[in-house]
Amino acid sequence: MCCGHCSDSIQRQMLFHEYCSAAQEAKILLTSECSLQEVRVALRALALHHEYAAWEAAFLRSKKRFLSLEFDRDVHEDLAATLLQKNIRHPSLTVRVITILAVGMAHDYRLVPIILQALSDDSDTVRQIALQVAAMYGSSSLLRALSDLAKNDSSMQVRVAAYRAAALLEITDLTSHLRGVVQNSQLDGTERREAWRALCLLANPQRPVLMGIDQALMTCEMLKEHPEKYVEEEVLQLFAADHPDVQLATLQVVLRRGKEFRSAAIIESVRKLACHSPSARVQMQAAAILYLQEDPLGEDKLIEGLSSSSSMLCEAASEAICSLGIQGAHLAGRFLSTVQGTRAQVNLAFVLLVSREKIEEAGDIIAMFMQRIESCRAMERFLCEDQKILIPPSPLQAEIIKRDLAKKIICLLAAAQYSKVKEVVAQYLAGQQVGWSFCSGVLLAEGDCESFGEPTQEESFASVLEQALFSLQREGEEAGLNAVINLYPHSRWQDKLTILEAIAYSENRKATCFLRGRCVQESASLQSAAAGALFALFK
Repeated sequence: MCCGHCSDSIQRQMLFHEYCSAAQEAKILLTSECSLQEVRVALRALALHHEYAAWEAAFLRSKKRFLSLEFDRDVHEDLAATLLQKNIRHPSLTVRVITILAVGMAHDYRLVPIILQALSDDSDTVRQIALQVAAMYGSSSLLRALSDLAKNDSSMQVRVAAYRAAALLEITDLTSHLRGVVQNSQLDGTERREAWRALCLLANPQRPVLMGIDQALMTCEMLKEHPEKYVEEEVLQLFAADHPDVQLATLQVVLRRGKEFRSAAIIESVRKLACHSPSARVQMQAAAILYLQEDPLGEDKLIEGLSSSSSMLCEAASEAICSLGIQGAHLAGRFLSTVQGTRAQVNLAFVLLVSREKIEEAGDIIAMFMQRIESCRAMERFLCEDQKILIPPSPLQAEIIKRDLAKKIICLLAAAQYSKVKEVVAQYLAGQQVGWSFCSGVLLAEGDCESFGEPTQEESFASVLEQALFSLQREGEEAGLNAVINLYPHSRWQDKLTILEAIAYSENRKATCFLRGRCVQESASLQSAAAGALFALFK
């Protein structure tokens, strides 16, 4: 059989999913003097039958004749796609999770069938992550599958994730179902809250704002994210709720509008809360709004809070100051050295760094905080509100937010040109396994290209890795690429994921050979990560 007929036969067999026969014919074809197009067909057949050792050997032989194969997009994406298709059915949960994350990194519509497979996975975790990836793609088949999960999935957490994704993708067909969820008192409160939030985003619920504290809080969250839906009557109704959490959330909605509002009714409600609320946090947040409106009562109440001997009241006042951003710098600088309580001092120092005032004094306080970083409401609200995690709260989410907070604090210290920022970074990285490009590029983003220039003494592997990642992101050239590739064999699994992700976004196609090798030689989870990186590299 001539090469042309053999190539046609292979394509017909692949069309009918007869991959074993196609692979056998491909091996025969590759022994002849076939064309570049015929080599591509044969390599695809071997990849579809998952004969990766044969694929690699055939590729290396053919590359000697056709040098363009080294960076051939179709050949490499065919290889990557077959790996992802195979590994989404892998018995290991870790492999399936990495695979669907890699599909998200790839962002190629030929991979939609893999997302559909993940949406029907036995694992709740895989289905939740697949929903996030589906929200990035948004094709019609995925929208149908997402709607089905929202209505019928056995896991509440998956249904909640589907509600959030539906709101992002504006799937209005779900509004009737969401109303039913909100009204069903037999369901868990978390699910009803998320259904209410999605319903508020998708349509006018045509129901009273206050059906309960849960719905009121979700209404406030929706108004913060979508200020165009702000209605004064609803805000007044929320203020009237006799619950401090609802009142505090409503005050934050009003604060988002800055000096835009001039409603006497809103101002009067805020003044009442500043004077009479039994909650210190509500009082201080109301006072902050009055301070922004240049009402003397606001400044008096904030000074009273910051001057208090009670660390709890000081913390509430400092959180309110923090919510004002640079507008609170004057009071923050005035009380930084006298305020009671470590948290209150950290909050005020944060405001000063944002405002570029008293940088060294404030930076020293934040540097001490970084030595034992912990949850901090005020800074998290200011720095991490853009972090949208579709998976409902889990034990790992607090750690994720803590690491994100640390990254953004380091970025802030660099932007403020704090003199000891390099020491803060080195100390934080020492002994850490931060993973997934934690600090790389932070200083670069602020124009500080020298902070990682010289290695510190006794630096950890994490520091060495971050320097290499920084070099790759800053230069994106062969030196930076070689630095991370040389570290790869000595790295732990998490570090290898970090390196593969960094290479994916380096836009350096000289990494094609390295990624191709990882696709055919690594364990399944790293194969998937490398496959996703190949797709990203060719985008």
